[in-house]
Amino acid sequence: MCDWLKEHYREEVSERTVSRYVKQLREEYGLKKSAAPREYEAVPELPMGKQMQVDFGQKMMPNADGGQTRVYVAAFVLSRSRYKYAQEQSRPFTSVDLVRICHDCFRYMGGMPEELVFDQDSIVCVSENARDIIYTYEFEKFRQECGLSIRMCRGADPESKGKIENVVKYIKGNFLSHRLYVDDGILNGPQLMAEIGDVTRFAHRSAITSFAGVDPGANQSGTHKAKSVRTSKSGSPELRKALFLVMDCLIQTKPQDDPVYQFMDKKRAEDKPYLVCMTAGANKFLRIHYGRVKEYLATLEGNPAPDSGERTESAEKFV
Repeated sequence: MCDWLKEHYREEVSERTVSRYVKQLREEYGLKKSAAPREYEAVPELPMGKQMQVDFGQKMMPNADGGQTRVYVAAFVLSRSRYKYAQEQSRPFTSVDLVRICHDCFRYMGGMPEELVFDQDSIVCVSENARDIIYTYEFEKFRQECGLSIRMCRGADPESKGKIENVVKYIKGNFLSHRLYVDDGILNGPQLMAEIGDVTRFAHRSAITSFAGVDPGANQSGTHKAKSVRTSKSGSPELRKALFLVMDCLIQTKPQDDPVYQFMDKKRAEDKPYLVCMTAGANKFLRIHYGRVKEYLATLEGNPAPDSGERTESAEKFV
């Protein structure tokens, strides 16, 4: 109706104004809306790897200070297998965040689908008119680089993508329910725990840092031995990504009593490069995590605790 008025009378009028006027007429003359029930039909299952649905959600969570923190969720689900992936953070998502999380999801899934299904969200598209979609700059660059087909759902129509709506509902009502928000790193902690696995399979702290690829690489020949070397990056890239997410959360939240943050802050005060600080912090985090988990397991099983004399500050090698 709004488009018809603009075409025939060439007046600048908003859809909201037309909607309010029509509502007033209905109330004044008792005009009822004609019911138009939606028709449903069975949809055949798509082939494996054909489609992935993406959606966003929000949930207020109690935090450690006794207040409330709004947590933002990005959820993914493969349409055929229902294989799921999600990330949460305490600030609204941007187009850059979405591109990063999509790459994380593809890495976790082990591949890319042919098609992504989105809502008409502002971080995905700028405008849409008769299926002519203008994407945001970062998302358009991502779409062209990956060669993905994008399908935008009708606005305010959750029934057109029920699979992902159920995933978001599960995350908000089950996964995040009755949890206490501390920081984004702990919120995404299950990913870190899954990547590390059983700590007891590592004989010492150096083994777990080597597994993650955040240990110093070898650079020596004969009597020469370099004091500052690059990281080996020989371990799990997924674990390094999860560790860097935790380090990024520490830099954002600045917990002054956290030993890992204190260590990274010291390196930044020494004008060390960003990646050096992040890698050194990840190294120290893993060593502290290894020691604490082993000590806890020792109290349960009566096993000897790890060597307490080993220095956890060996991340100094990165400088």
